[in-house]
Amino acid sequence: MGNCCSSGNNEALNHEEDQARGDLECMLRELKGVDEEKSSMVQLLIKCRGLKPMNAYGQLGRIGASGVALHHLNPYVAAYETDEAGENLNFIGKTETKFRDTNPHFVKTVATTFQFSAEQYITFKVYDEPTRHGHGEREPVEIGCGKAKLVDIINSRAKAPYHVELFRTVHHQHQLVRKPLQLANVARRGHNRNKNEEHEETAVPQQQQVGFLTVTAEELEKQEGTKYEVSMEVSCHSLEAKNLFGAGGSDPYLVISRIVDGQFQPIHKTEYYEGVLQCEWKTFVISLERFCKSDFNAWLLLEVWDYENNGPDQLIGQTKQTLATLLSKVQDGIDLFNYNYRGKRKKKPGLTGQPNKLGFRRPTIQKIQYERSGVLQINKISIDVSHSFLEFVRSGFEINLTVCVDFSMSNGELHDPTSLHYITEDKRDNEYIKALKAVVGVLGNYDKDQEFPFYGFGARNRNDESHQYAKEKGDKKDAGPPVNHIFPVTGDVMRVVVEKAEGLVDAYWSCLQERIIPAEPTHFAPCLGKVYRMVSGRKDQYQIVLIITDGNCNDLQATTDMIVDSSDEPISIVIIGVGGGNFADMEALSADEKPLRSSDKKLMVRDIVGFVPFRKYEHDNAAVCVFITSSRNTSCSEFGNNKHTPQKSSFNVKP
Repeated sequence: MGNCCSSGNNEALNHEEDQARGDLECMLRELKGVDEEKSSMVQLLIKCRGLKPMNAYGQLGRIGASGVALHHLNPYVAAYETDEAGENLNFIGKTETKFRDTNPHFVKTVATTFQFSAEQYITFKVYDEPTRHGHGEREPVEIGCGKAKLVDIINSRAKAPYHVELFRTVHHQHQLVRKPLQLANVARRGHNRNKNEEHEETAVPQQQQVGFLTVTAEELEKQEGTKYEVSMEVSCHSLEAKNLFGAGGSDPYLVISRIVDGQFQPIHKTEYYEGVLQCEWKTFVISLERFCKSDFNAWLLLEVWDYENNGPDQLIGQTKQTLATLLSKVQDGIDLFNYNYRGKRKKKPGLTGQPNKLGFRRPTIQKIQYERSGVLQINKISIDVSHSFLEFVRSGFEINLTVCVDFSMSNGELHDPTSLHYITEDKRDNEYIKALKAVVGVLGNYDKDQEFPFYGFGARNRNDESHQYAKEKGDKKDAGPPVNHIFPVTGDVMRVVVEKAEGLVDAYWSCLQERIIPAEPTHFAPCLGKVYRMVSGRKDQYQIVLIITDGNCNDLQATTDMIVDSSDEPISIVIIGVGGGNFADMEALSADEKPLRSSDKKLMVRDIVGFVPFRKYEHDNAAVCVFITSSRNTSCSEFGNNKHTPQKSSFNVKP
């Protein structure tokens, strides 16, 4: 789950996340006393065109003669509520990352509250995400930004989508600027009026256009009344091979789009599979409102694309359907066409001629009449009643929070000022304490009793004297107490829970100062296994596991296996990355790029892991709140709709 989706990634950030944000906004409005009759929740659908690529130094790059960017651009958009001057940024949401795309159409929307009586400005910032396949690490680079009035975005929909021009401030060095000399200096130096100037080299900021952003506003459905969702299980076969000149299969993923302001806008994107000509994507759920605006005869565009690592993705084939026709074509094949090939002859590898002495025939390329690019099959499709996260909470669905902290040596020595667990005499907040306070302040609100089981991992017990006996016997292999991969931070195995965030902080400091020595290796699986055994098979409670870590994981496969096993249980996992280390393993566990598979090839049932790099949002509590809450609400609602009351009821449809 995670921050997010990209081409071929699991970009299934569907309307459930917008609904989760809506639930969060509802709670905030209740606290702030916002008048519901004078406000409305809207979602912003965003796409960009003509973005200028960035090079590795964050400078504007160039476009090659073929129109391909010489430096790949991986854009995403972050939206902020601002004042008229574009200051006082208040984060409201962000899109997924689109890799290698200068004209991205984003699937993930941004939700905000429109106040009828207030003048609201939205600032859109476009960033270039560093590629995970490149060398070195760098922070996301701002490409450009633009600003618009929210009311203008909403009013423009009657005519056309609203266009925002994106600009980037650049500083041209060594620009000569004429600067008048002071009169006193002129008199003293004897200069005349015509020479009353001197040149000065300076850096002058200028605005440079870097592309355009198009945004459309749609009012989110009201939370009252019955809501419905579309559940689909889709597969494909007989696909056209795109890899390695047709010999290596394809890497297919599915994109579903609907018409918004006369153009198709993506609303859902699946994961991709490598080197196959047939596959079955994970079952996905989209609200009926987002899927087709509850219009069963609205046109939908279903496209199958081939994911590319080094270049733009290639279209395999597409088809236009309506929800009514999809409901009538269950288990029937739907032909996919690439209209660039219609009426043309297509090249196909083949073997011809007489075999040689070794029995091989000469390979040739045959030209055949184009028929189709593959077959799409709707295995299952249903329309069911959808229940929000708040409905499950109100119905008695118990939610519990378990906290796990990484005490391993990769965080640094406890008394080293550069350590993430640095201990000061006055107990100033280190990065772990800051993350605990910020995240538990969000997730802890869902735990009614405010009692949190608190575990640590990756440390030795400094009070364990069992190794001293081994040393006295001459056992050189035992260099110290054993490494504990799970232990109660309280120090009491009979009392592992603490009360509220203050209890977590007190237990953390006490553990650092009195009980543990950082050690290696770092294992996540034991803590996850503990929670898995606690909730396995239960349907009356939901467990949120908070893991705070520096990103080092030495049992990645075992952790993956445990996550896959837990994906069908009432568990969600939130990983908070502290420090500035390499979080590639954490991003892999969040399954943003590909769904997780266990060592026995079992595929995860649902996405239960979300990852947030804390430093990136340390000073933006709203960002942490939206990212964490929306992703956990989505996962909890997805599980609850399938396995917990209120029971789902089927909606009988007669297309």
